[in-house]
Amino acid sequence: MKRPRGLIVGTTDYTGFTVDEIVEHLEDWQVTTKAVSAKMQEFVTKVSQVVTQLSDPDDVIAFCAIVIDRLSRFEPEFERLKKELPHGIRARHITSVQQLWEMARSLDGTCIHFKRDHISRGLPDESVRPLLDEIYSTARDQALYYVDLSNLVGRLKALVLDSGEPSIP
Repeated sequence: MKRPRGLIVGTTDYTGFTVDEIVEHLEDWQVTTKAVSAKMQEFVTKVSQVVTQLSDPDDVIAFCAIVIDRLSRFEPEFERLKKELPHGIRARHITSVQQLWEMARSLDGTCIHFKRDHISRGLPDESVRPLLDEIYSTARDQALYYVDLSNLVGRLKALVLDSGEPSIP
């Protein structure tokens, strides 16, 4: 049975998780990453259709492109981790998860800047506000979904292979 994530962002306690359970969570991250990346691409198309209604459509499209780029870097790392972790946790896996967490924090900061620049002020045409709100919330929710990566680091450290020690499935 799959272990649930914490009900509040960043509260999943990975203490006692097996490698298989960690891999299940990595799969969830990968699935949502792919879905959000596709959604951000849809937003680029939608923004392109309302450029005259936005004060800085190029910046909105650039934000979507940044999110897509960052998410494109998460996907292969999740795939690699899913394949490698069952064969033994190494220091490189911990480093990888730490790097993903740092990138998620950076993405969250980018989302906050987007909100400041495009949401938290009046718009020339308020009819595009729902689109901007959806762009922001989709990207920010995904950035926050990655918060548990920071909690995963501790568990990986506890399971890391020492020289000659067998891994725990």
